[in-house]
Amino acid sequence: MAENISRRPITTGLDLVIIKQLSQLFIEFHVENHTSSVFFLKFAFKDLQNVIPENNQPILKVRVLPNSVMKLSQLNIKGSFSYKYQFAYQKLNENPEIKEIEIDAGLVLRTIQVDTEQKVTFYLISQRFEQTNFELTFTELEGITVNENSVTYKIELAPKSTGKVCALIFNGEWSYKYSYKYWYTAAPVDLGPIRQRQGQETLEFKSRLYNVDADLLSIQEVEKEINTRFTDPYFPPSDYSIYGTSQVQAKQDIQWARPEEFMYGTISLYQNSINMSDIIQGELGDCWLMCALCALSGEEDRIKDIIVNKETSPKSVYQISLHKNGEPVTVTIDDYFPCKPGAQPIFSRNHGSELWVLLLEKAYAKLHGSYYALKAGFASEAVIDLTGCAAGTYRLSTIENLWEKLLKWSQGGYKLVAGSGKATTRKDIVSNHYYSITRVEDIETAKIIQLRNPWGDYEWLGDWSDTSELWTPELKERLNAKFDLHDGSFWMNLDDFSSIFSQLMVTNLKNEIDYRFKTIIERRYGAAKCKSYWEITVNHQGTIIIGVHQEDERCEGTKEYRRYIDIGLCVLKRNGNRLEFIGSTQGNQSHRDIFWEGNLDEGNYIVILLSTGLSLRRPHDAKKRMFPLAISSTDLHPIVRSTLKDIFRKFSLNIQNSYKPSDIEEIFNKPEFLPLWRHMSNSESISSKFFCNSFLSLIDEAGDKVGEGIIQNWGYDEDFYSVFSKPVVVSIQSETQYEVVMQELDTKMQDEAWQSYMHYVGVIKTDEDNLQIRTLPHSDGCSLMAINLNSIPIKVSIDMKKATNIDCTGGLEMEFTLDPFQCNVFQHIQCQRNKDWFTYPFTYTIAYVGD
Repeated sequence: MAENISRRPITTGLDLVIIKQLSQLFIEFHVENHTSSVFFLKFAFKDLQNVIPENNQPILKVRVLPNSVMKLSQLNIKGSFSYKYQFAYQKLNENPEIKEIEIDAGLVLRTIQVDTEQKVTFYLISQRFEQTNFELTFTELEGITVNENSVTYKIELAPKSTGKVCALIFNGEWSYKYSYKYWYTAAPVDLGPIRQRQGQETLEFKSRLYNVDADLLSIQEVEKEINTRFTDPYFPPSDYSIYGTSQVQAKQDIQWARPEEFMYGTISLYQNSINMSDIIQGELGDCWLMCALCALSGEEDRIKDIIVNKETSPKSVYQISLHKNGEPVTVTIDDYFPCKPGAQPIFSRNHGSELWVLLLEKAYAKLHGSYYALKAGFASEAVIDLTGCAAGTYRLSTIENLWEKLLKWSQGGYKLVAGSGKATTRKDIVSNHYYSITRVEDIETAKIIQLRNPWGDYEWLGDWSDTSELWTPELKERLNAKFDLHDGSFWMNLDDFSSIFSQLMVTNLKNEIDYRFKTIIERRYGAAKCKSYWEITVNHQGTIIIGVHQEDERCEGTKEYRRYIDIGLCVLKRNGNRLEFIGSTQGNQSHRDIFWEGNLDEGNYIVILLSTGLSLRRPHDAKKRMFPLAISSTDLHPIVRSTLKDIFRKFSLNIQNSYKPSDIEEIFNKPEFLPLWRHMSNSESISSKFFCNSFLSLIDEAGDKVGEGIIQNWGYDEDFYSVFSKPVVVSIQSETQYEVVMQELDTKMQDEAWQSYMHYVGVIKTDEDNLQIRTLPHSDGCSLMAINLNSIPIKVSIDMKKATNIDCTGGLEMEFTLDPFQCNVFQHIQCQRNKDWFTYPFTYTIAYVGD
């Protein structure tokens, strides 16, 4: 019979029962569980005197099952005794405990802990499109049944699947630590059926939308025209949309995929706010575009104006509002993106599940003909195309008072991008690469600049970098400086910045007043002639930026067949009957965009464009045309389509993307154009696309000879080189209101502008016998002007037969007469295409007329 029984509650429903059998020299310890739960109990004896635990186990760890009674231990008494004990318990979950950790987008590590089975199981769940390679390593194992203290489990998981990694069995108290690593490999993808399906989609949409110009319709109107998800037939999911006419051989297999095939979760245009961390450059060398986007990322409203859609399109129709060749354009695209098979996009990368960067890059690629057309460029050109605002790229070494200007521009809200030089040897700065400038700060100890690499990685490691000891806690807090070695953002001081970077892009987005005009520059004897000039009436003093925009040589066919012409810009002020020189560009420039900025007082001003026109001729190294006008019954050759788009821009001096037949009937009411007009005149609206389709119908009906004749009658030679005219767009921007009127330019006003231009910007080449010859250097040539400083007429003979590698307007031997104090711009020179240098030595003689 028991001599003494005592009961001690451990917790509600769980009791410790002590039974003392002193006559038999032992004490029993029991636990009673009156609940439906499982408990883990740790029980330990200590300070034992003349008692011995059963099996010599002073510490016990047991699992107590529901509604049970179990013996824990027994103390055997050997004499006068004493003892103490302590316990700890844990109520085990009756239901499995499930935890999930998102390792990466679409990749989750799940643990299921079953206390009643003393087991925890690890699963890997993948929604990704690649194969996942995963390693899970456990360390500091306690109470886990394994043979070693560190153990690694590996699994290869197929796309969109779940796999068991391992299961751990624990006993009593247990603990562990773990780490993991993972990487992806492209899952095998049979591209044949995918490409066949996408090719069929392209043909169906080309037929359905043959005479529908999606760029001129709203998104809703395009969606009404289709009953399935959109596949853009004019920028289809094909190798041509990637490589274009670059003749680059495909280096890898490419799978064009919709967003849901490589994104995870809810897909949206934007996730939360727009910021530069959204922009991650891919394998395409378009850092100049990515940096321009970084510079604009702080202008959220502007980005959302560029992307016309306000939400994702259920029919995959997206429109992007851009500027090209100085004109506003809308680009309609689908949401197929080039990816590695079964993997992520090859070019710009999505941040999470947002689309905006991928859509902008694709629209910009379509605008230029292909993704590869975006390799290498100037950030300023991307900003101009994205916003329409003026932007310029400057050599850092030519900017006076650089720090003061950086501060002024930064504080004034200008957007800045820096370009590294070719000679950069540092491992932490990429050569020939663009970085956006995000902050400029003048602190007590240094002048520092924050930049960001669009790769989202690869950062500066010198002074003021993320790990620099120059950063004090106080300074970090004051500048709210955040550091992450893998976000691409870093700081450096002005001296390091000036020694590493060679270019600076500057743009001001605040010019809200923006006039746009189109005009034509035509080849003439001597210099070319612009059809128009512009009168500006300024009522309040302010800064005006005047830009001239040519067709981008990055676009298909332009660089070879319609290269940039040299253009100068001259600003004159009306002063009574005189025209007073105000300013000009520094010589003519053969660039895509040129700008002149000036602060104008109240008054009336004249803006005149000047060009030698020497690019409007067949180049010495011209190629014979070896391609047909059409490559199929539904497709023109890309160069022919490009040429027709250039012709379309010459229809009118108005900036518009479609015409009524009555608007252009007079142009086509000529015998040489009537065959084409018959294919166009019955349409309600004539767009660039409709014009190209009409031309395709014409040559299908009448043959290539008729089509070739029409192109040549528009000022192109037999190989489609533009030899007569060039359309350009003039932009005039300001923060203040003003009036602008476009007028027809006459030869007298053009000559006066040339003479003022030469006088104020040109330099004296020679000044003998009262004959002064001035030269005005251009970006790839020069102009020459003779001035008779005698009081009697003179005859001037010029000999330039020793000139090398030049094209010129006046011949190599010239003779002309000058009245007293008369001037004559007698020669324009340009370096021949594909030549790196030119010379123009000359001799002259004069004879006095009347002697």
